[in-house]
Amino acid sequence: MESLVTEGKLLIKEYGKIKVFLVSQSLVVGGDDATALQQEVDEASKKRKALGNDLDTTRKEMSQVASKHAAAKEAKESAAEALTLEARAKQLKGSGEEQVEESEVRAVEAAFTQVHQTWRKRKRLCMDTLRTLGEAMSTRTDQLLEQYGVDTDEDCGQTLPLEFSQ
Repeated sequence: MESLVTEGKLLIKEYGKIKVFLVSQSLVVGGDDATALQQEVDEASKKRKALGNDLDTTRKEMSQVASKHAAAKEAKESAAEALTLEARAKQLKGSGEEQVEESEVRAVEAAFTQVHQTWRKRKRLCMDTLRTLGEAMSTRTDQLLEQYGVDTDEDCGQTLPLEFSQ
């Protein structure tokens, strides 16, 4: 460090027994050099920003291509499934099996709807009665269900498809 002081690259300041070495300010980059370096930094920042924008654009395009590819694949699968179902429909029509008339299908669906509505009404009445009884006894409904041995559809693992749970 002493040799750098003699060369003029470092300055020394002494504070009692302590010596502090400082870089000579005459070696620091001047104003012209600093301006040139700042311009280089600004240009590099602009290039980085432009490249970042290009990267974002490319990612968006790739995402669009991927979604189009997935849609095309799904369309192919749907077309294949449609052909399979059409072939199955032709086979069933040509097999000579007994055909069910549309009026019979509607009658069965109507009967099912009526039975389903009756079941929902009775289930609702039962659960309302248990809730009222639970409020009067200050007991939770699930405790009453257990106490009286009532099995709910959920307890038995029975769930209706969404199309029937109106």
